[in-house]
Amino acid sequence: MNDSSIFGDNTVDPTNYHAIPVSILILAGYIFTHFLFSKGILNQRKHRRIWNLLVTVGYAGTGITGLLLILLIRLGISTLFNNSITFWHVELSILMVIGTLIHIHLYKKPFKNMFKVLFGFKSNKKIKN
Repeated sequence: MNDSSIFGDNTVDPTNYHAIPVSILILAGYIFTHFLFSKGILNQRKHRRIWNLLVTVGYAGTGITGLLLILLIRLGISTLFNNSITFWHVELSILMVIGTLIHIHLYKKPFKNMFKVLFGFKSNKKIKN
């Protein structure tokens, strides 16, 4: 009998990603911090800083693991860590996408103004001198 069938092998299955649980955890965290913000426990600056840090971690982690994968693939290096790096690359990408959507929600007014400037949408408000 194969020992790995009893105890499982210690490799990461590269097709078993946790998109839904990770997304739910991140959204639950956002709802919790938004609740704290709405009750006055967190101020707006700290609330935004938490989520900016999360987006930064997602982008940095995705970038670092992506660069590692590029190097390993280009150099033809096959290690036990390839599947693990791929797994974490995808998991951090999920964090990055959900974090970016939260970031857009936090900064919806500046985003709206940016698109007005970029695409020339006119505002209905009159500018007071």
